[in-house]
Amino acid sequence: MVIVTRLPRTLLGCSIALAAPVADVCADPIEDLQNWSAIFATGGLPGVHEKARYWLEGQGRFGEEISRFNQGILRPGLGWALSERVTLWAGYAWIPTDPPGSNNGTSEHRLWQQVLWTTPLPLGEFTLVSRTRLEQRFFEHADDTGWRLRQFTKVTHPLALEGRLYASIWDEVFLAIDDTDWGAHAGLDQNRSFGGIGLRLARGVALEAGYLNQYVFRRTRDDANNHILAFSLYLNL
Repeated sequence: MVIVTRLPRTLLGCSIALAAPVADVCADPIEDLQNWSAIFATGGLPGVHEKARYWLEGQGRFGEEISRFNQGILRPGLGWALSERVTLWAGYAWIPTDPPGSNNGTSEHRLWQQVLWTTPLPLGEFTLVSRTRLEQRFFEHADDTGWRLRQFTKVTHPLALEGRLYASIWDEVFLAIDDTDWGAHAGLDQNRSFGGIGLRLARGVALEAGYLNQYVFRRTRDDANNHILAFSLYLNL
């Protein structure tokens, strides 16, 4: 009889003890409205080799309800076309960051390698773009190198104007490979999901606009859930 009486109390105590860390982990994420604008320029290098390619990317990101600059990206690279659909890339990136709610800006340097694959899908007029990128991340005034794997998957489908107007959706998963002294933790780092429309303005020129959700997973503080108005200009020259 004593066992029956104490059992519910014991279970209740265990439940409270277990619920405490869970409640902390499940705290509401920090929400923010942002604007990200980007230019991507790619093309051939016929003076070098018929299979040689160049990549030049610039981004500006504004947060805290689109009131201040948060981050910029300058990412040049070189590529080698294995075929019309598959290209190998490698390059460098510089990322100055001024985090929301902080007066301590950072400067990050990255080396990156990726495989880019584009192919039509057998279902309708869909086109698939897959990009697998490996990054080595370096921060000034820190010693460790952070390794990160990113998988980007994009699908487009023509809507009107003889295919010039099209729908675009994509998702990118970020996986940190190691722990670092500057705050990276091995495991799922963030996820980005985009939905919008694109317009081919001319041959090799396209503009995409839409909604981008960025969810950042954090261990030592609340997660971040950013709602982003995203604009991208693509130049394939």
